[in-house]
Amino acid sequence: MTVVRVRNLGEVARKIEALARAGGEENVSGLRVIAEEGLTDINASRPGHGVPVDTGALRRSGIVIGPDTRKAVQITYGGAAAPYALRQHETLEYRHPVGEARWLIRWLERFEAGHGPMEALRAQGKAAIDAARRA
Repeated sequence: MTVVRVRNLGEVARKIEALARAGGEENVSGLRVIAEEGLTDINASRPGHGVPVDTGALRRSGIVIGPDTRKAVQITYGGAAAPYALRQHETLEYRHPVGEARWLIRWLERFEAGHGPMEALRAQGKAAIDAARRA
């Protein structure tokens, strides 16, 4: 088992992109699945976990984009209200009764604690191979 240690969001992005390049086309769809699972986890807001919820507009603005022509996949929040989403994400002094600041980073930390992108991509690749063998 390979464990990927992550120190910051940029490092996570580089590691996931490198895994996608190394893993081939089958892992691009796996990245989309990982991002959608991340969005679901982030949107399952509760005290101290996930996207902050007041009216629910910020939570509803979360989407997964991609893969694009560079095989990149994104989780994004805010849409037209991106400056508001960024302020909610980055301001640690805000006290959210539901959710947390830096919800994207916190999800990546939880994801990394569960053995990170390498293990998730390996599992996705194995599932694709198993499915192909059954077909």
